[in-house]
Amino acid sequence: MKKAILPVLVLVLALSLCACASSVQDNLPDNQISASPTPVPTVFVENAPMPTPALPLDEVPLETLMADFATKIQAGSAGSSLKAVGQAVRFMDWAIGTYMSEEEIFAAVDFYLSQLDEAAYAEYMMQLELLDYSYQLLLTPGQEELLATAGCAESNYPWSDKPLRAAECFMNAAGLRATYQLPLEYTESVDVYADLLRNYYLAFNEGWDEKFCTEKGLNYMFIMEFLPYEPLNNLGYAKHDINGDGLEELIIADMNTPITAYQIYTQQGGQPVNVFEGWARNVAYVCSDGSIVSRGSGGAAITYYSYYKLDSATLVPFGSVIHEGNASPNAPWFVSQDGDMDITNDIPASQEQAQGIIAQYEAMYIPFALTPLSALAGQ
Repeated sequence: MKKAILPVLVLVLALSLCACASSVQDNLPDNQISASPTPVPTVFVENAPMPTPALPLDEVPLETLMADFATKIQAGSAGSSLKAVGQAVRFMDWAIGTYMSEEEIFAAVDFYLSQLDEAAYAEYMMQLELLDYSYQLLLTPGQEELLATAGCAESNYPWSDKPLRAAECFMNAAGLRATYQLPLEYTESVDVYADLLRNYYLAFNEGWDEKFCTEKGLNYMFIMEFLPYEPLNNLGYAKHDINGDGLEELIIADMNTPITAYQIYTQQGGQPVNVFEGWARNVAYVCSDGSIVSRGSGGAAITYYSYYKLDSATLVPFGSVIHEGNASPNAPWFVSQDGDMDITNDIPASQEQAQGIIAQYEAMYIPFALTPLSALAGQ
């Protein structure tokens, strides 16, 4: 049902070997950059620019895209269709990644169009009609050849086989939809998580055994860890669209520290799918930019922060910050692009550098308005 394709990101933690002091390193492709422990990359500094991902998330303002449509889509000129395909690729990347509300999209479109005179407005609407045609075409299968011809073979196609919420809102705001109705899967009231939440309630309330928990798709380790701690009052749940694709994820988190998630589920084909299983020493945090941080511990000397993007029903790692005090007691901090805990191919970092990266993401942790699991009694 949902297919929000994210590219394989390099170090979106603001880690990239591209900014090493060596000018030779600057020009090497990622797969040829040395992982030598020296020198330490300068991009560890706070607020260093991140590599530009193929999905702009909310980095490119909608007004900038709209201005580009006016100059890069030439309706009626030679090659206009292929140019529109290229802009439709950018438009769909924006629609997948944006965190703009419908009200914000309407306001931005209305403001831009209000600045155009009558002739410019008429021309712009023809450009948007061509953009809309290309956007709808790219929602259908078999468009690889078209994308290759338009110079977009490396795009994120297929974004989805259903209309994209933000794109439909944009087209409606521009007056290109006679009626505005989101696809059924966005509007139906069926709660795909209802049975799952009910099973968690019963498992905690009745002390289900491992076999029964597994049959019901529940994390038994998580249940056993929290059984002694009044889980029905101390654990709660919330629903939140993490990656901006219009479908909500289910987060089971700590009522006392509502940024701390122990379980994260997404939905696929109308069914809940587990994407993160945690316990007391392995928890997750959801960030306002759509990333998910997993913090784990292997004892007093080992702590790791792994960073992910949610791609459909899969967590795709894009980096880690690791404290490994056993293997490297004198220089325990490392950063990684591969997401695993093997420090032999990772990059040494200072404590200040590592903690700076951790702090940047901590500032984006989302506190959830949780409903306690006890509220499910009698349902």
